[in-house]
Amino acid sequence: MFEPQKLRFNFIDLFGAPRRALKVKKIWTHLMGLAVGYPAYLLLTYLAFLSDGNSLSITWDRFGLYPFFSLSSEALSSPAAWILYGLGLLLWLIITLLAGTIVARITYKELKGDPFYTANSGMKFIRRHWRAVLFSPVSLILIIALFLLLAVLMALVGKIPFVGEIVFVGFFPVYLAGSLFVIYSVVVLIVLLLHLPAIVALWEEDALGSSFQAYAITWNQSWRIVVYSAIIAILAIAGMVVYCGALTLGYQFLKWIFGAAWLMGDKIDPILAWAERIVLAGDACPFQILSGLGIPFTFLANGMHPIAATGWEAFIGSLLAILILLMFGSVFAYGMSIISVGQSLSFLTYKLRTDDENLLERKDEEDLEVEAEEQGAESARASTEDDKGEEAQSRGAAQ
Repeated sequence: MFEPQKLRFNFIDLFGAPRRALKVKKIWTHLMGLAVGYPAYLLLTYLAFLSDGNSLSITWDRFGLYPFFSLSSEALSSPAAWILYGLGLLLWLIITLLAGTIVARITYKELKGDPFYTANSGMKFIRRHWRAVLFSPVSLILIIALFLLLAVLMALVGKIPFVGEIVFVGFFPVYLAGSLFVIYSVVVLIVLLLHLPAIVALWEEDALGSSFQAYAITWNQSWRIVVYSAIIAILAIAGMVVYCGALTLGYQFLKWIFGAAWLMGDKIDPILAWAERIVLAGDACPFQILSGLGIPFTFLANGMHPIAATGWEAFIGSLLAILILLMFGSVFAYGMSIISVGQSLSFLTYKLRTDDENLLERKDEEDLEVEAEEQGAESARASTEDDKGEEAQSRGAAQ
């Protein structure tokens, strides 16, 4: 058995999140989540624009690879287009939550002292618990919808002459309590979405159990949730800045080496320019936005000054654009990894402060499976030895 790591179970533990998150298997897991979830969002969003009567070329010139827009911008008009767009957001959110659950599980096993727990093991875990990730928010939404439906029904009763007024006044305290509960449940839903990967990965709850845990920590640890979430957000942004700065230096060094006159020279410029033009396409390009906020994405310089490229150079540049997107997509993957690790550390603290239970000392389902296998192996060996003993006795009796 592994020995659990020692934690302080307070906000100081959170400052170790960037270090714990800087592991290939964690960044890779979130990067694969982005590589699956974002194309789904991209495809459905473009289908939404096409169904709304927009041409593909105009939409591409406006958004490129980043179809982000304000919900109040009236970018879409038809209900069908909004449904497609909402479906894309939902799929992206679900895949992100699943990836976050895998990272949270890896973090939990590492904190329990198992540094060899792999992303594949996390995938096996998520296959058993994906329903909890998917249906926990659904259960809370159904609770909120039920109370809203009851409110509508009682409001309809209130339309009855004379009786409606009496019922309204008589049940006013109940209505007020129900309204407060709905507002509280909306807050709990936000807390659940933030902590759902950690709840499922660490506590191994089902959908209803995860919802109950969200209600419990929101009620008992409300100030910690606010403070800890703010710390995690700051650490994620700071970690992304440092990580991206390192990648930017590497990218610039690569361009300097390969762009030397006695090596590839000017041959590399049209390839890089084509790749960077694809990466930078669209008004909502996150690289340009984040560069304006001070996060160093200034490596994308050639894309600002298009250079003529042949068909072959454009093809190679397009392949390079995919690699650049994956490479710098890992910046966002690292930020999400910090969030997953930070929320896992936070949930450990919440459980200890609320229920006086150290989850690192608790046997999880995989520990129990290993224990059962070991007991089964011991039983099999004991049974084999007993059979051999009986056989030896029978032989002795026969002689």
